[in-house]
Amino acid sequence: RDPRLRGPGPDALLRSLVEDPAAVWRSVERIARWDFERVLVCHGQESATTPAQLLEAFAAYRPGGPPGAAHTGSGG
Repeated sequence: RDPRLRGPGPDALLRSLVEDPAAVWRSVERIARWDFERVLVCHGQESATTPAQLLEAFAAYRPGGPPGAAHTGSGG
């Protein structure tokens, strides 16, 4: 599968730069509560994402999310 054809959500590079996965999850939860129908991604593969799909795409940052899915940065 072509990695450029992935769906919405963070790629490996972005995940490697995240220092506080819990803060990412809190932000995504807050955004998902906004009154919207779709998020239009302006980079990578075009996609229309519902609030539920947004939460699913960032589930790696949810406390207790998929093991090893969210990578933290080096902190330096």
